[in-house]
Amino acid sequence: MSRGVRFGAPTRRDFLKLLGATAVYPLVPRFPFAAPAGDQRYEDAWAKLQEDLTAEIERYTTRYARHAEVSISLVDLQTDQRLSIGGDVPRQPGCVINQFVLYSLVEDFRRGLLEYDPLARAIYLAIGESKAQVARNLLQLTGGGSVEEGVARINARINELGLKDTSLDHPPAFWGEYSVRGQPNAMTTDDAVEVMRHLYRREMFDQEGTGFAIQRLTEGKRGLNIYIGLAVRDLPFARVAHKVGYFPDGYELRDMDGDAGLVLIDTPAGEIAYAMAILSEGNEPSPDNDHPSFVYNGWFTWAVSKLAFDFFSEQYATGDPREARANRPSP
Repeated sequence: MSRGVRFGAPTRRDFLKLLGATAVYPLVPRFPFAAPAGDQRYEDAWAKLQEDLTAEIERYTTRYARHAEVSISLVDLQTDQRLSIGGDVPRQPGCVINQFVLYSLVEDFRRGLLEYDPLARAIYLAIGESKAQVARNLLQLTGGGSVEEGVARINARINELGLKDTSLDHPPAFWGEYSVRGQPNAMTTDDAVEVMRHLYRREMFDQEGTGFAIQRLTEGKRGLNIYIGLAVRDLPFARVAHKVGYFPDGYELRDMDGDAGLVLIDTPAGEIAYAMAILSEGNEPSPDNDHPSFVYNGWFTWAVSKLAFDFFSEQYATGDPREARANRPSP
């Protein structure tokens, strides 16, 4: 369907229909109970979490991928407490940045410029399976048939959100087709979690648009949920709304892995939510590394995902946190 043909704006009923009557996830984020802001035990545990995450990064970069550079950022969406380890360093985001294609589409759906049904499969492939070609085609669609306009539209949203160290130069994997400045795409993990904070707080879209965007981000292929949500992906009370990215060594610049999103945990007292992002470059295994697929087999990402989940489980769970972790998969 061509851009520019205006249809009636989708109603709440339309969006409920799109999600389906049997949808598992809530349409709109549920803001949780009061968090322990200012609690010294909370502050000490938060400092310990940063210390432990830093230790895992050091372990990874000294034992397995000695040329790797890793950034991790985390936001407790109950308190807005922030954690940043190299989070202000711009890195290659790969297809992580294609989440902005989804946001352009949500805007068009809400304005009645495009219809969801004909694009449902393409959106799943672009977001859920991280197919770069499909994402590029959707970006072109949101630009009225122009890749240049689609890129400009995303950069405008990036500026509106105040993301100073994030920019889209070209559709990921399509540097040779179009480029704004002939530079790599860039994103920081600090910016990545800030986007998720804006999304969760309904500061990007109305209630229905927010729920719709989060729903699409939860529909990722299970085999790609191996980063921020690896430790919780099989838990029935947890869900991950995220976008991954990966480039092999030499594809554009350096081997990179990344993920950014929301981890949402149901408890009897309400929903616990946190935003987390990981971006790493130079993940080529060291010559003496016994685990050549270290990042992909999940040992590092399992460790950092588990540390984050354990913190929130222990700080906010109303019952024994060991019960909440009883069914965690083994790495």
